[in-house]
Amino acid sequence: MKSFQKALILLCLVASAVSKSPVQSDVKINKRSTVIGSIRSGANPLTTDNAPKEIMAGVVTAVATIPTSIAYASIAGVSPLIGIWTSAILGFFVALFGGGRGLIAGTAGVIAQPLGKLSASHGPSFLVPTMIFSSVFQVLFGALKLGKVAALVEMPVVAGFLNAFAVYLAKSQLKVFKHAPSFPAAVFLSALCAAIIQFLPMVVNIPVPSSLVGLVVSTLVAILFDLPAKTLTELAPNSFAGGLKSLPTFSGVPSLSFLFSGSTISKVGTAVVGIVVISLVETLLASKVVALNSPEKGEPDLNKLASALGLGTFVTSLFGGIGGTGLIPNTVLNCKSGGAGSNLSALTYGTFLSLCVVLLAPIIGKVPMACLAGVMFIVSMNTFEWKETQELFTHAVLKTNMKHIMDLVAMITTFFLCLEVDMGVGVIVGVIISKLHPLLSKLLS
Repeated sequence: MKSFQKALILLCLVASAVSKSPVQSDVKINKRSTVIGSIRSGANPLTTDNAPKEIMAGVVTAVATIPTSIAYASIAGVSPLIGIWTSAILGFFVALFGGGRGLIAGTAGVIAQPLGKLSASHGPSFLVPTMIFSSVFQVLFGALKLGKVAALVEMPVVAGFLNAFAVYLAKSQLKVFKHAPSFPAAVFLSALCAAIIQFLPMVVNIPVPSSLVGLVVSTLVAILFDLPAKTLTELAPNSFAGGLKSLPTFSGVPSLSFLFSGSTISKVGTAVVGIVVISLVETLLASKVVALNSPEKGEPDLNKLASALGLGTFVTSLFGGIGGTGLIPNTVLNCKSGGAGSNLSALTYGTFLSLCVVLLAPIIGKVPMACLAGVMFIVSMNTFEWKETQELFTHAVLKTNMKHIMDLVAMITTFFLCLEVDMGVGVIVGVIISKLHPLLSKLLS
């Protein structure tokens, strides 16, 4: 309880400081941090001159989202189809109310990771309270126009967090091989899927996401050669019947006595803070991708996006969903496929995901867990901030000024705390360390 209160007090103090001083919403992480804008709020988000291309972009993006949505759901400890429904619902809400043309929202690994830890430590009953509290703070951030707080989470902290998540993601897949019916078969299927995802784009340019190709090919190999492999249907037998049985079921709202009990708040507090901060940062970066590829320019309205994300997260929590963020890779894919002109592509994305669950659930259930592990290993490798980590070490060693040293300390501290202690604690401590440079400079001058 006390840790949660301290975290909230810190966030309020930070928000107060931001509201009183001009802060640029310039999150420095690779070249994604170019200061660019979102779309004018007065424009009709559904107006488009290129509807067929936008619809196709939404379909392609939805197909690419299916493998990761399923995998992230398994990390969070919920039914695989819940991951797809979460992405579909969040996609709808952000498209309709977020004001960011073409921005894709959905289930995210950075959210699934702390939920998986929470579920493993305290049980799945605390997932819904976590997402309800997270949604409330996301909406409040938007309503109180505190979106600029996300800009305080600078590149070293984001890099440390993403590196920790990448390591956790890879480690979380090891259980697939430990419990596999055949270890060699699991390794083969995982390696085959990962190799296709990684090397297919280097060989041939196809309009279908390589992750989907890898998943389909490796699944067909498992079926054709009758390889012993545990499938999604075996993991969750009642989730892949298809038809109306695949629709999400209302899980209800926890009682107020349970929701606001000291025990509940103490268990979910730091996870809530971490989820809110990281979801805002990731959504901010995704909105900048849209602005970069859109014909309209201007500052990204993270306040509106935060409120839309919070509303979507609250709705998904009522159906056992696990929330999410703006998805940077998926948004890039949507924009590059021609979906940045309006919100039609994002609405198509949500619609197609829903249809996939209802119509294709029995087929999706045949995917071996080992194949999904291959997808996650590639996601892990691509998530790790190799370049940024190298630059932070290089600058700290060669330039040896206080700012670069503190940036490196912030990244390393964030990494270890997020990986070994708690994501929320890691991000908060990392932000504090990254802001100590001016104070230390004055003390040492």
